[in-house]
Amino acid sequence: MKDTLPQGHGLSASVADGLVYRSEGEVSLTDVQYLALEAGVAQGQSMLVVSPTSTGKTQVGLWAIAEGLLAGNRTV
Repeated sequence: MKDTLPQGHGLSASVADGLVYRSEGEVSLTDVQYLALEAGVAQGQSMLVVSPTSTGKTQVGLWAIAEGLLAGNRTV
């Protein structure tokens, strides 16, 4: 688990505030979520996230969709 967002993560303040899980007020990301943010998922990069169950893949998808919608893009 990571307790910070990666440098240059690309999440808007509204998405970071509303869709990033926090435990006791601190950011709490799985390794997969951290790596996806480092790779640019919140900046429009296309990617395939493959990881075991309960490692945060759905949340990664939600971040991508939310950022795309905020930018006025059509998202799938």
